[in-house]
Amino acid sequence: MSAMVGRLRWLVPALCLALGSVLGCAGAGSNPNAPDAEQVRSINQKLEGPGWRLLSFVPDGQPGAKLQELLTAQFGSLAVRFSDGRVVALSSGVDFDHPYRIKKTESERFLVVITDEQSRQYEISCEFDPSGGLGFHVLTDPWKGKGELAREADQRALERGGEP
Repeated sequence: MSAMVGRLRWLVPALCLALGSVLGCAGAGSNPNAPDAEQVRSINQKLEGPGWRLLSFVPDGQPGAKLQELLTAQFGSLAVRFSDGRVVALSSGVDFDHPYRIKKTESERFLVVITDEQSRQYEISCEFDPSGGLGFHVLTDPWKGKGELAREADQRALERGGEP
């Protein structure tokens, strides 16, 4: 079981990276491939503030029954916060804090890169949806897959049976 929790630990950074990389460096300087600083600021404003909760994550491959069970246990309970170029995630069995940066921006879509404690980088494509949620697609192995985050306030309303 501890091996499964260890594997799940790598998933969470990938998920959070998908969401949090937006708060990272705005790419100052003369790099023509750097994201637009104003778009980065706008995305950062949307990411910061009330925290997020993991609503779903569907791996591109089959995760196995035990890992899927551990992953499903994180839905609704994994809390994610973005601040000062770092993404922090907390829940039972998950506790991490990683740097991130925005690699590309395009309106409500952006590509973030999160770096874990072993200096591995995860690319995550993200998009704010009209309801205020954040959809993401982890593009880097071993956590390729799609998921969704919701604002904590919206998640609490859904749990009470109301509208977000």
